[in-house]
Amino acid sequence: MSFNYEQTTSETCLPVCLLSLLDKSFTSKEEMDLFIDGIKRIKDSYAVSMVDAFVEKYQARAEIFVDNFYFWKYLKEYPLTSGLILTQSIISNAFIDVQPAPYILYIDYYVFTSIVHSPHFIVILENASDSFLIFDPWIGKTRKVAKTNVYQAVESLRNYLKYCPLLIKVSP
Repeated sequence: MSFNYEQTTSETCLPVCLLSLLDKSFTSKEEMDLFIDGIKRIKDSYAVSMVDAFVEKYQARAEIFVDNFYFWKYLKEYPLTSGLILTQSIISNAFIDVQPAPYILYIDYYVFTSIVHSPHFIVILENASDSFLIFDPWIGKTRKVAKTNVYQAVESLRNYLKYCPLLIKVSP
């Protein structure tokens, strides 16, 4: 796994998170190829589209936990690559806490930066009693973050930005 790579565009946090979970290093060309392939697939969900492209290209398996029942039901209508499962589950603090790391989490980046509200993907690498060790593709580094900040970032994504929280597990 590679956790020292900084995303090269403002839109490639998820491709970088996905690629970082592979057992190999990757290049900016692979990052962009995955992004370009992904955006052509499912226009109603950037995340499902990127994960679908990743699963196909790298013969991986993935499960996306979708917080909103109606959005999950809507996404289930799309034909997805074999190896990609969509599961409906509320992305609560308790749900986040019991997931074995690593996994990808959709958040509002404002909670980490206090600059601008924007959806962002991070990788949860370790779960300690009061903090998470995360990989943040925006800065290309790992860092320790208080659990309360991560929980707040998911809530802000849901309630302020009105995006559906997602938790993504990948098995290369």
